[in-house]
Amino acid sequence: MGLYDFITQDELDELPHEDGPRAFSLFVTTAQSKLASLTRGFDPSDENQWQDVQDTRHSFVNVVVGAAKRYGIDELASWQIPRIDNFGNTDYRQFQADVDHYVTQLAIGHSLRDRRDSVPIPQQSKEKIRDYLRALRECIEKADLSDAKRANLLGRLDDFEQELEKRRLTLLALTRLMISIAVVPGGLWASYEITNRLLGNVMQIVGEAKAVDEENRLTPTFPMEPPKLSLPRVEELKRPSKNAPAFEPGRMDDDIPF
Repeated sequence: MGLYDFITQDELDELPHEDGPRAFSLFVTTAQSKLASLTRGFDPSDENQWQDVQDTRHSFVNVVVGAAKRYGIDELASWQIPRIDNFGNTDYRQFQADVDHYVTQLAIGHSLRDRRDSVPIPQQSKEKIRDYLRALRECIEKADLSDAKRANLLGRLDDFEQELEKRRLTLLALTRLMISIAVVPGGLWASYEITNRLLGNVMQIVGEAKAVDEENRLTPTFPMEPPKLSLPRVEELKRPSKNAPAFEPGRMDDDIPF
């Protein structure tokens, strides 16, 4: 088995490659889901099926370590992959535990940053923003723009409206909308003043909501940016793998974590 058994090309293309840790976390989540599907429903008393499961798990470890190397996740990139004939259930369980431990730290860090860079918008304020967006849409449709430029700006509005439906609006979504409109020369708008005022109104509502959010937020009792993420047992990663245990149907229930 190989990479595309655990993630499709489209899923790979959608990863935020500019943010290595976040991309790696999403890569692992996708690969783990595919692994669960590939190994679901096997008969633990069937030696051939058990070997297929072990081969699939070994492939999972292989692609995750490869992704860790590419994304610069040194804590996992240094993991020495056992030979396939020397890969046991303990190796797999320990690797999963280490990956889960590391990805948990990533997920919490991402959540903290996402909360810092987003804001909850009250429903009444959302309705006002939607009114301004409808007016902005009319301004874009009336502007002296090429079809491609008009489609791009309308797409930005659509993206922003979708973000507005979420529990928290990302400030990046607002920034993208502002930049897209700001780069259009003022002379191309039917009324530059109206367009600028509408965008300013949206910015004001978001800014006021952010100020309220900052006032109500409690200061975390732990560091927002930990100095370094780590694994629970880094020293054990470089130990040579023990030989895989012989197939023993009678002991399988004790060895397989379900």
